[in-house]
Amino acid sequence: MYPPPPKGEPGPVYAVKEDMLCAESFQESRSICRGDSGGPLVCPVGGVWYLIGITSWSSGCEGTPAPSVFTNVTYLANWIEEKKQATPDPDIALAPPQEEAPALTTLDSQGCVLNSKSFGILMSSQMFLLQLTLLGNL
Repeated sequence: MYPPPPKGEPGPVYAVKEDMLCAESFQESRSICRGDSGGPLVCPVGGVWYLIGITSWSSGCEGTPAPSVFTNVTYLANWIEEKKQATPDPDIALAPPQEEAPALTTLDSQGCVLNSKSFGILMSSQMFLLQLTLLGNL
């Protein structure tokens, strides 16, 4: 995917753990960058968009793109549900009036959404089905 460090020089050590997802766009040489943290990794399935991950980190977005690492939403589904149950709903009367976001007037842009074909290669079908099942319970 990206070149190893020069011979004799130690390279950085990165680990992708079970609570993380690693993704990369094969058609476009891009990866997440500083400031992208917290953004969504979404995937369309049958015309419905599903939140699969939350932008976490990458080994760099300058020069040769590297795979991007996302928090695995399915792995944290139980924790998210516990926090939702423990947190009372906010008082709707205190909410500011809803306004249309000026930068999001249309959905024509593909933005940084990964192509579902590329995403399918990166994830086993069993894991993908498990995630969809768990996301359906949120």
